Amino acid sequence: MGELPPHTGRAREPRRRITLEGSGTLSSGAPMVVTIHNISETGMLIECQHALVVGETLAIDLPGAETTSAKVVWLSGHLQGCQFVNPISKAVLSAAQLRSAVGQEVDTSASRDARSAEPFGVRLQRLRKESGLTLEQVAAELGVSKPTVWAWEQGRTRPIRERMDLLAQVLGTSSSALLSGQINDPLGEVLERSRRQIADAYGTGLNNVRIMIEL
Repeated sequence: MGELPPHTGRAREPRRRITLEGSGTLSSGAPMVVTIHNISETGMLIECQHALVVGETLAIDLPGAETTSAKVVWLSGHLQGCQFVNPISKAVLSAAQLRSAVGQEVDTSASRDARSAEPFGVRLQRLRKESGLTLEQVAAELGVSKPTVWAWEQGRTRPIRERMDLLAQVLGTSSSALLSGQINDPLGEVLERSRRQIADAYGTGLNNVRIMIEL
């Protein structure tokens, strides 16, 4: 359901899973609020409470872009698969991912308290899944076996202290967040996750991504 069906005349681009609230305008001129669930250079999957029809053209405001036109190509309940009239740039795609990453990092005090109460194994498994990594991938990065990582997640053993920093780096977080669940540097965490997502989007190494913030 999260993918647009094949269509002729335009190759399908890799989709990036995000959660991003956006605003737009219906073909009638009425304003609308949408939730974008995934996006690529050629289309997106949105959720909207308005009764849309296949073939309707929407005007969507995306981060770092002028108003973008998208045509509804399929419907399923409140979900709508849309195809951009003109493909968006990689820069706009990255900006959408970055905005999504920032929004997901804004936690309430209650959620932070809940995370700090997580057992280490549960927290490790959650962070691994949020990073989109398999047990095998984490094990390969740390030079250990898959059963070893599995045992960590099950709370049967814990990694030695010397491996904690590397494990945190692989998961795109800090050692303190991995050990305690508390994020001592929220901005640093946001930037690190964003760098990883941008690197994935462009198919390059994490060391090749630099983020500059102008204040």
